[in-house]
Amino acid sequence: MKKFNDTYAALKGDKKHISLKTELAFSNEIAAMQIDAIRESAECEGAVSDITVSAINNKILAKVKEQCGKAEEPAPDSYILEIEDGEINIYTDTENGLLYAACAIRSHYEDGIAEGILYNVPLSPFRGAKVYVPAEQNIPFFKEFIDMCMYYGYNVLIMEVGGAMEYKKHPEINEGWEEYCGIFQEYNRKSRDVQCSMLWNKNSIHWENGGGSFLSQECISQLLEYCRARGMKVIPEVPSLSHCDYLLTRHPELAENKEDPVPDTYCPSNPKTYELLFDVLDEIAEVFKPEMVHIAHDEWYSACVCDKCADKDAGVLYAEDINKIHGYLKKKGIDSMIWGDMLFVTEDVDGNIRGASLKTRRIQTDKKVNIRGKEYFVYDEYWCKEADETEGGYLFCKANTEKSMALIPRNLKIMNWYYNLQPKNDDVYIENGFQSVYGNFLPRSFKNWFARIEKGVGGFSISNWSMLDYRHMQRNAILFSIAYGSMMLWNRDFDEEKREENTLTAAHDLFTYHYRDMKNQHYAEIVHATDVKIPHEIFVDGSCMDEDADRMGYYRIEYEDGSSELYDVYWGLNIGILIPDWYDQSDDLSGEGSGVLEPTYTCDYEIVGKQAYYKLLIPLKKKAVRIIPEFFEKYRDNIYVKEIKVN
Repeated sequence: MKKFNDTYAALKGDKKHISLKTELAFSNEIAAMQIDAIRESAECEGAVSDITVSAINNKILAKVKEQCGKAEEPAPDSYILEIEDGEINIYTDTENGLLYAACAIRSHYEDGIAEGILYNVPLSPFRGAKVYVPAEQNIPFFKEFIDMCMYYGYNVLIMEVGGAMEYKKHPEINEGWEEYCGIFQEYNRKSRDVQCSMLWNKNSIHWENGGGSFLSQECISQLLEYCRARGMKVIPEVPSLSHCDYLLTRHPELAENKEDPVPDTYCPSNPKTYELLFDVLDEIAEVFKPEMVHIAHDEWYSACVCDKCADKDAGVLYAEDINKIHGYLKKKGIDSMIWGDMLFVTEDVDGNIRGASLKTRRIQTDKKVNIRGKEYFVYDEYWCKEADETEGGYLFCKANTEKSMALIPRNLKIMNWYYNLQPKNDDVYIENGFQSVYGNFLPRSFKNWFARIEKGVGGFSISNWSMLDYRHMQRNAILFSIAYGSMMLWNRDFDEEKREENTLTAAHDLFTYHYRDMKNQHYAEIVHATDVKIPHEIFVDGSCMDEDADRMGYYRIEYEDGSSELYDVYWGLNIGILIPDWYDQSDDLSGEGSGVLEPTYTCDYEIVGKQAYYKLLIPLKKKAVRIIPEFFEKYRDNIYVKEIKVN
């Protein structure tokens, strides 16, 4: 049997069982945990005697080719499983390959694992996810997420640090960060209002980083160790030049725009800027011990506005800042990565100029927002074309930085997040000698995957710009994208045209993964759907799940001993739309489309004609006798319960 993210598989023979007596010929504790999770009784029939590990060799590759019809050259982290003669032989050349092989044994184990051969080869060396530092209360889920990344064959975690890590040399950064984040927690989406409260473009505000607080260096170190043990190389993201609000809350004298009440951009002409930034980089380098640091540099809007910078060329200044930081890190033996949006001019699908040059128009609304005790009008923002200059409102033109590309080192790694505007944007970095990966990657809507990756792009990173908890990461389709992206990274038979089939397959595997430890527990199985969609904004930039608005009612669970409890039903979290649009591009961003992806992870799809029902499992504390739907009156006629079962 071949799974959706397998490369080559010929597992067709009798099933073998891993028993308590099965010997493991390796010492990797994390790999052993995957095997221990599926061990059966010591006396089970058809038991595997040993699980061995050795290097990939020509003999086993020839056997793969014989049984699977082909066998390409192994890439780093490739692995082969050979199940025969009462043994499972793992062939791999890396510790990551061993981890993935152990996960593959577990994922293929359904009342045993079939005899035969499995050969999995990653298409891309960079298989990443981008997240914030977790809030302290979300550390358990952060670890679950890292386990999931390992299971699906990912090997890079980009963690935005900002103000969310303790700085011993500059504790004022942490004090300022908590005070600053508190401004935006007054009401949902206030950070977006603040972002649109000036006549110039401001950076998005990442107050969700660290949950608006920070973790100690010791705690961060423990998380890093957890990641590395599971094959995840961690790249700290240290926002610099732009998105530097965390540096400026207690150092406004370093701000580029002195009129901004909450500045986000530092002055690159002030030497003291680099004294502070390099102190921060020193502490991050000491804690993370990274091979590479992501220095951001995206969305540089407040460019050349202070007295020190006003007469300078924005493209030269931008490059000089990168070169200073790159050079400083290089002396420590650390490579650098940046976002690539400021390096060239491109257009979106509507013809608006984006990237190294852009124009936006701001129209004043009646709404006001309070920032540090002062009221500011909130503006609606629109992208502009050249012909829009005479329209009403205030026009903002960003300084052009296109010449920067020629002035920065070629050993910078670039994150391309404009791949979705025009496919030719891939070529810009390649033709200029840069290594690049796709950032903010949306796997379900990506076109021409194999052709574009063959150009030389190194892989991709799926980005979460919200709370690091399962609710927001599920509803932003981050968890789904991890599973769907795994299919693209490992399966050479992936067909992007089979959008509905791929979605159902990835969602089912994710659902199975989520509930894989529930088979020996009491649980309820509910299959339901709704024809109501509760609208919401995308969960980024301070927009969070509104439980009161999303709650549609609950199920009353009555137990055998006479007690009961309520299980809440939330739109998008554990129930979804009855008639889905599988080809709605906006579903990859949730919120804006039909919301068909939002319930994945918690739910699996059950398809009946053109209808989709959503199956969820509810763990039960004890034996239940009945489950009664009790939905709110306004939704009562719009929720369709297909089945309720108690296990």
